[in-house]
Amino acid sequence: MPAASGDSTLHAPNGPLKPAGAPATQERQARLVTRWLTTVTIALGAVYCAFFAYHAALTIAFPYDLDWGEGYVLNDAVRLARGEQIYVDIQRFPMVRSPYPPLFLAVNAVLLQVSGVGFFAGRLLSTLAAIGCAALTYRVARASGATAATGWIAALVVLASPHLYQWAPYSRVDTLAVAFSLLAVLLASGGAGPRRLVLAGVVTAAALLTKQTVLAAPLAIVAWLALTRWRDLRWYLIGAVLPGLLVGALLIASSDGQFIRHVVTGNAGNPTNLARLVRFQAEFSLLHPLLLVAALGYAFTELRRGRPTLLALAALFAWLLSFSVASEASSVNYFLELLPFAAAAGAVGLTHLARPAPGRAVLGAGLALLQMVMLFHVPNLVGVWPSFFAPHGYTPTAQDALVGREIDALVAGTSGWVLSEPAGFALRNDREVLVQPLDLRAEQLRGRWDSAPLRQAVRERRFALIVLSYGLFPNDVLAEIRQHYALHTTLQSPNGLRYSVYRPAS
Repeated sequence: MPAASGDSTLHAPNGPLKPAGAPATQERQARLVTRWLTTVTIALGAVYCAFFAYHAALTIAFPYDLDWGEGYVLNDAVRLARGEQIYVDIQRFPMVRSPYPPLFLAVNAVLLQVSGVGFFAGRLLSTLAAIGCAALTYRVARASGATAATGWIAALVVLASPHLYQWAPYSRVDTLAVAFSLLAVLLASGGAGPRRLVLAGVVTAAALLTKQTVLAAPLAIVAWLALTRWRDLRWYLIGAVLPGLLVGALLIASSDGQFIRHVVTGNAGNPTNLARLVRFQAEFSLLHPLLLVAALGYAFTELRRGRPTLLALAALFAWLLSFSVASEASSVNYFLELLPFAAAAGAVGLTHLARPAPGRAVLGAGLALLQMVMLFHVPNLVGVWPSFFAPHGYTPTAQDALVGREIDALVAGTSGWVLSEPAGFALRNDREVLVQPLDLRAEQLRGRWDSAPLRQAVRERRFALIVLSYGLFPNDVLAEIRQHYALHTTLQSPNGLRYSVYRPAS
């Protein structure tokens, strides 16, 4: 029976067919849904950015220690600003191992000339570098084939991640080193000529002179050039190796070889802790599961092709290097190199997923939104947990500042040597930082440091005041403190730090 004149449905012997315009309509609907999901994802990422800005602003302005390592990074910057050597023999006072190369420390030292001694300059530098990491993530993703939308999502994921949120506002070297690494990959990508490859090498040297373990970028660039353009590898090596060797030789010579002990063998000797490896890997994987699947899926797909992209190799190397979080001195910072490379690689992976059909674009946009939702956190309320030693992710409050002022007043009112585990209190009051406890404990376990001089100083009550908070001193030193010193007061800060103040026992 023929169709009625008002019936737009076509018929076939076996039944009705879809309207002729159905495929185009479905494609428009899929694009609309994709656009809507992408908009919601970007809007949620913008909310996280607002949280990050709020948290970073209050952290930068907070005058006291929040992470156990901040005071020792500041101490190195202060000593460099005074023209002093930071790589010294730790068998005598000051027993402070400086575990990092000097670039971040030198920049911080220059900024201290303007800001004065405190955490403001280093925290601001680290935070700005983190924002730079997000911007470079977008650029790397776009240079590797991602769409603008997925590139924006990748950048927002970097700033939305609780791992960056916890660490970036601290005065630590990591985000500046990672920013240099991302810039090196961007410079070397595509059909970069000799000049760009030399510049990429120089930037890589800057990254390694900021933090010596940011190896994902140089390993990826060397492997990629060796597989695809081996004749051009020499240009990159010229830019990376020559400046590195020159600066390294100067540092070794000026420190009588102590630079090697502090920065190379010292870090290599940190004890491993399987519990840390399991906990930190589980935390990152449970928070970023879809990001990891997209990034590693893209990386392994490229490897199967036999000629992987530079970004695929960088993401893969960054993931493998993240397992060094087994180090006793590790924290969330061991994932800061993986985060932006995985985000950029994931953006390219989502772009590839969306190309064959509009329906797959909807799937990709939905997965991106789900991953962004999984990063949900609200400052000081939900979603960001503390680390082993410090209130990472906690936004300092006025009550925390009150407790800090009490410790500060005790240090300021004490004449003589002060042994303060949060080193910032000593530096604020123009006192020398005498001990770096965590690294001394690691050196002691390796038989490379004898605690006898420090224990003798404790027995002789040379320290007029001792402030403990992280419990990182070697056990034999802690035993001497408890034997020869009396607990003066204990202060509990709302941020989770507990300060135990000791004076010489009568």
